[in-house]
Amino acid sequence: IWHLQHDNDISAQRELVHLVEATKAMCERGLEAQSGAMLNSLCGELGFLAGDMKVATNMYVRYNSSIESLYGGDHLATSDAYSTLASLHAQKRELHKALDYAGQALVIRLEHLGVFHLCTADSHFNLGLLFRMLGRYDEALREFHFARAIRKELVGKESVAVAEADFSIG
Repeated sequence: IWHLQHDNDISAQRELVHLVEATKAMCERGLEAQSGAMLNSLCGELGFLAGDMKVATNMYVRYNSSIESLYGGDHLATSDAYSTLASLHAQKRELHKALDYAGQALVIRLEHLGVFHLCTADSHFNLGLLFRMLGRYDEALREFHFARAIRKELVGKESVAVAEADFSIG
């Protein structure tokens, strides 16, 4: 906590304050299970920011289990938990685990949001990054092209999101 209070990373501080406030509000409304999940997420984020990947992994796995128990394995909240785990495993260079979680997130988002949604585009983009890190360049390009097409349709060809996809495509 001291590190966060004295760091210049204002966005991380704001996110943590938001998580604490949301958790407090859930407790006040009697939503113990949801607040427990939020606390697991908060502790995972703190572990990650502190550079303790063991704590971060443990807490994010608990967060994911809580979300799956609360909402089921095919809920949008679960897709967000899967995306968080994918990101964590990518940071740890556990790329096959990351790819599995990112793929699960995409399946849920396609089912609930359809193809033309920014969250779906982001899932395709994240898969592209993981495929590229694994040296699977054809699959990476396919995912980057999917992300680009969706982003272009939704936010326009002059957007930063499309430029990001263009840069990744090369």
